[in-house]
Amino acid sequence: LDRAFPEDDEIARCPLVVVVPGFGGRKEQTSFLAHTLVWAFRRNHEDVAVLRVDGTNNLGESWKHADGRGEGRATMRFRAEDTIDDLRGVMTWARTNERVAPTTIILVSSSFAAIPTRHFLASGQGSEVSHWVSWFGAADARNSILHVSGHLDLFADPDHKERMGVHSLGGCLVDVDHFVEDLRSKGIGQLADSRREMSSIAADVTWIHGIHDAFMDPRRVRDVMSVAAPGERELIEVDSGHVPTSGEEARAQAHLAARVIFRRVHGRTLAEEPPPLGRLQALAEMEWKRVRREPLPDRTAYWREYLLAGDRPGFDVLTWSSAYNDFIEQQAERLTPAGLRVLDLGCGTGNLSRSIAQRSPSRLVCADLVPEALETARAKVGDEVVTDFVPIDLEGSPLHAMRRWQRGELGGIRALARRVPGLPRELVDRIASTESPDLHAALCGHQVSASAAVEAAGLHEGDVDFIRDLNLLARLSVGSIGPAVELHRLPPTATLDGGRLPWDDDSFDSVALSLVLSYLDYPEDALSEVRRILVPGGRIVISSMRRDADSSRLFHDLLEWFQTAPDDEITGPWTREQLAGAAHKFLDQAAELLRLEEEGVFRFYDQKELERILRRAGFTQVDSEIGFGEPGQAVVAWGTAI
Repeated sequence: LDRAFPEDDEIARCPLVVVVPGFGGRKEQTSFLAHTLVWAFRRNHEDVAVLRVDGTNNLGESWKHADGRGEGRATMRFRAEDTIDDLRGVMTWARTNERVAPTTIILVSSSFAAIPTRHFLASGQGSEVSHWVSWFGAADARNSILHVSGHLDLFADPDHKERMGVHSLGGCLVDVDHFVEDLRSKGIGQLADSRREMSSIAADVTWIHGIHDAFMDPRRVRDVMSVAAPGERELIEVDSGHVPTSGEEARAQAHLAARVIFRRVHGRTLAEEPPPLGRLQALAEMEWKRVRREPLPDRTAYWREYLLAGDRPGFDVLTWSSAYNDFIEQQAERLTPAGLRVLDLGCGTGNLSRSIAQRSPSRLVCADLVPEALETARAKVGDEVVTDFVPIDLEGSPLHAMRRWQRGELGGIRALARRVPGLPRELVDRIASTESPDLHAALCGHQVSASAAVEAAGLHEGDVDFIRDLNLLARLSVGSIGPAVELHRLPPTATLDGGRLPWDDDSFDSVALSLVLSYLDYPEDALSEVRRILVPGGRIVISSMRRDADSSRLFHDLLEWFQTAPDDEITGPWTREQLAGAAHKFLDQAAELLRLEEEGVFRFYDQKELERILRRAGFTQVDSEIGFGEPGQAVVAWGTAI
């Protein structure tokens, strides 16, 4: 629950906005919307309360059926009735809670939640609701599931004799028979059902639809919104994809919703600017920290599954997409490899490597975490260019952080401490508050007595073992001692040494990191190493998916091509059906990537962010552009090594 004036302990008499997550969504995903609403009302000296809920049998912390407990199974028993039950519970809370006495209730439903929300309002159970905002909502269940799944028609079997089993919908596993039975029993799955129910909803309805949202058919949205009804109807089409959550798009659409709701409640136009993007992102980061998933337990296995798929083309299904191929060419052109030594760092299955090889570099090195992906890249590049294939882990390590700290790239001791496991915060505070040449010498890797350094710095006697361990790590990082180091207080993992690239200084003229930095815990470590191995004046080219990246258009363009292309254009060892299956797998993986990015395991960048990360790493002449489709879903940035 967020309120515009939460410092008041009395019950607030104000509008209550209830935000209902879509299928596969959770309350943290609508952080931008909630905080923008609170900001807008507060700046206009009006109170508001915004209640966000996690859905039953959905992602998040609410109740799960026994079949839905366990990793990846949260949505297994999802059904529309669960969301309807949640709405009943919210209405009971609105009448009886001791925090808010609603003067009016506004419902905001996201994506698929439009289906159960519509039924809830049409059945008269939400008589207190004055206004419903469908936020990138589904006009009808049948069509939206068909779009998200790429092939699954919930109502193709009118007698429902055939079992459909478990399917992945947008990366979430669902018992589809259980799901469809609920829709059928309520009569709410098809377009005619939507039209019938919309005609009986007394509340005003605003429908916000993204013109680039390929999961929600705009013709059906316009259809259901054109039905004569007791309440007012307003359709707003915006320049957006499907349910933006974390970037400029999300801020713009959240502000639009705030303007719509403020106008309905107070009868006047909200003229305030939206809150600063950095503020919204910081608030969202705080919320996600509470529920954040741990980093991937086996990154190699994860990316092997992502890139390769046995009897299907895996990630390479994207090579049938003109948007993706143009994106590859866009990066290759920025590298200017003719006659140069080029490194494709994190090359995956070699699509960019192949394009680089066609531009006649003097030498090409392809490096990736997944050895099997390198074999695929080898087959694509061929033997016309001198090429090496190197398995490598780009992820940083405590020892690499120590090297960067010694070079002055990490700032103070606290920056180093975040990278070295096992250092007590109290010790770090004591080190940071003292100035001692002996202690500094110990941390820089000189062979000094830890006891003498601790005594000279005025630290505690119990700090000696920690300082001795830090000195050993520092000496190990500069190569003055061998790798057989026995630590006293820090864990053995502190001696792990990853992230240092196996090439000498000034080894390459150009380096590419295509869609790589987003998936590293410490991307600045990789950029530091790239700067070291580039010649002065050398070129780096990096790319990232954008915040609010939307895979719906790319998925549907791929699927339509596989379904309609002439037989002689379906080349390679795969059938049309295998390619369509690979496109569906890609959609699931893209949805999982987006969830991991929202939860902070990965990080996508907008243009200014990607440029800033290059400048902070010491590159000059930095620039960037958008690519990967229309509208562009990725950023390409480049810079020059000093």
